[in-house]
Amino acid sequence: MRVGICVLLSVLMLGCQDGGSSGSSGGGSNINPGGGNPAPVAETPLIVSAGVKTLDPTTNGAPIIASVDLARLNLSAIDVVYDFSSPIGEPFAIHVSSRAENNSGQVNVSLAHALSGGSTPVGDATSLAEAGIIPSTTGTRANGTWLAAQGDGFARLTLQGSIEKAEVLALTAQSSRGTFRALIRIAPGVQSDINLEPVGSGNYPHAISETDIYSSESRNFGLPVIALSGDRASLMAYEGDIGDPLSQNRYEMRLQVDTSTGAVTGGALSEPNPDSGNWRDHELAALFNVLVRAHAGLNEVSVDISFDRGATFGQQEQFPTGGLYANRLVQVAMAADYSLAVVFWRSSQTGSELMLWEASASAFDNTGSPTAFSFVPPAVLFAVGSDATPSIMGVEFSAGGDLVVGYGYSTAVSNNDGSWTTTTAYRCAVREFGQTFRDTNVETEEVISFDPSVSLLGQGSTMQIFYAYEARDGIRLRTSSDAGVSFSAPVDIGNNTGHLPSVFARDQNGQTRVDLLYMSYGTAGSELHITHWDDWGNSTPSTYRLTTSSQEESKNVAGGGPPPGAPSFASIPNAGFRITQLSWLGYDAVLDGDDVLIGYVEQTYDAYLICFPFIGAGIGFGGGGVAGPQGASNSFTAATPPPLAPGLTQPVATPDPNAMSRLRLLRID
Repeated sequence: MRVGICVLLSVLMLGCQDGGSSGSSGGGSNINPGGGNPAPVAETPLIVSAGVKTLDPTTNGAPIIASVDLARLNLSAIDVVYDFSSPIGEPFAIHVSSRAENNSGQVNVSLAHALSGGSTPVGDATSLAEAGIIPSTTGTRANGTWLAAQGDGFARLTLQGSIEKAEVLALTAQSSRGTFRALIRIAPGVQSDINLEPVGSGNYPHAISETDIYSSESRNFGLPVIALSGDRASLMAYEGDIGDPLSQNRYEMRLQVDTSTGAVTGGALSEPNPDSGNWRDHELAALFNVLVRAHAGLNEVSVDISFDRGATFGQQEQFPTGGLYANRLVQVAMAADYSLAVVFWRSSQTGSELMLWEASASAFDNTGSPTAFSFVPPAVLFAVGSDATPSIMGVEFSAGGDLVVGYGYSTAVSNNDGSWTTTTAYRCAVREFGQTFRDTNVETEEVISFDPSVSLLGQGSTMQIFYAYEARDGIRLRTSSDAGVSFSAPVDIGNNTGHLPSVFARDQNGQTRVDLLYMSYGTAGSELHITHWDDWGNSTPSTYRLTTSSQEESKNVAGGGPPPGAPSFASIPNAGFRITQLSWLGYDAVLDGDDVLIGYVEQTYDAYLICFPFIGAGIGFGGGGVAGPQGASNSFTAATPPPLAPGLTQPVATPDPNAMSRLRLLRID
């Protein structure tokens, strides 16, 4: 008997027209009908990928279309068909995403079970779970046979699990421009791109401590970020409605951990953005008493500055971008002299721009701790001549005040076969202290990027830059020893599902110790992995798991209640399966001396095969110059630490180890 993997399906009511979601039911495929070299398009209706590698449709999809009862699925036609093979019982993972123009506006990616072993599935969307196919996403809604993921400007589904027989899935992508329709068949056979490679050997031997600091039952909990100030680790994550785990309402949960005692305190702030958790649009930076929160809002980018380690936020700044722009993926870094760099993407109908917004401390108390910051208007750091999908940036200051921005962006062109070629440019902008920026193309790859990362050693013209990014065959790492003028050949880490890298380099006892963190898929779900060098260039790297996904058979206790994340009236069978894995973009990390401090969200879903109808609240959707030289003094002087403020003081409930989502703090050597 196959050991199936099932998932908690958040089942909410939707209107059903050509794929189960509201919107235009007609439409075409946006396929480029002509020849030549097509230009990048503003909207990518449907991208199917394995890891970060985009997958091509079959040229022989007619028999698969003919085998499906399209009328049952309310589909009028199929635009494209994908056909994959997988050995019986072997794990696979497929990612499906859709993007709207300007990275803004309602987007739905919907999924239905079309065929199972040549037969039409009976019942509702739970037939997917019965077949061993696990949909994983945020903002999930369903109506009968259809399961939909929603987002603002971007929506995605991950399909993972294993099969015993051929399974055919129907997919639609819907936005303001209409509906795009596809079929995916997964049939028993040889390994293909969707199957998962073996992962590292065992657990990391240098873990120092690991602690649960917060828990939640909301489906909207996640996207953690972390910063360090003295003995306080500050974290933020998006949180949902505690009284209604299926509600689309969310807010920003702020937490602090006393790293010496383990005490956790916190606070919260409303989150008005309509997305369900696809974009990491908030970030933290800290130095001594200063804690900075940056946020990409609907019509502005905002910066909140605390001068007492988060107890209060005494200065708020906003850069209004108006309705012409969509702001995404803000990032913030602080230098040792309190210089502040806020980097964000803004998109419009004329293109996409990487913006740099800078500030410096302008007033101090009698201990030398800042009490105010002075901002200069944002400037364009890099401009893309077309609408693009941005990646999370890596932004770092060197010990001497040099600023390095590792960034990437993806553009897509439509092909005659209905597929989309997605290309990512990875670039590195470097400004040595007191100089102007130079910008280098590190590599261009046919992939979907998540997050290039940088780490710095030294300063000035001989500064060493470690640059990690995603490639078709896994994570790659390049280095520069001349402050970004040139980069080495790539070091290939492997693992075809690796994404979201974070690289940390530091000098330790005369050796260059390097840790490369990244997310990947294990045999049961998403995990956090590490590739480690004791001495870069002189030692052999080793790869380990930092978290381990799992599936296990679970027995319902007599009269047991609903599984994590389900409303109180949900029912579960007497037996099922439980899956534990890392959440979407589920970690962030920071250096603490020679250690790496990691905040991550691990989720556990109890499987059940009885869907329940539930009506929930809907989701409402609703220029600078060229970046120049940094001003001020001719020399860089790092600040000395003042007496440290107490930080956040509000108590936080003790985390429940059995909750659906758990925010954990991991320290590794």
